[in-house]
Amino acid sequence: MTRPLARLGFLHIVPFRRDAPAEGLEDALRLFEYGEALGFDVGWVRTRHIQYGIPSAPVFLAAAAQRTRAMLAEALETGKTPAVIAERRAWARVHAARDRSRAVDRTAA
Repeated sequence: MTRPLARLGFLHIVPFRRDAPAEGLEDALRLFEYGEALGFDVGWVRTRHIQYGIPSAPVFLAAAAQRTRAMLAEALETGKTPAVIAERRAWARVHAARDRSRAVDRTAA
């Protein structure tokens, strides 16, 4: 027996060129807008520390929440201490609340 999907989402690592980080971040924000237009329920981002990409998700999540109406923006982060996780979750929620509280930093410890 098959069950319908509860949510449909996508994962983006938000890569960018070293000489044009703003272009990469803008492209990723447009992808979230397009994903919502296509009917996705959630878009995840992954932090990148060795390659060029977002080193910390809260700012990106707040910006994505301001550009989408129904789609959630979430982040996957691993290997962080509980204090760092708590700080990032609180920071993302405070900044996303300016428009609406929809950016959530889901952290896999």
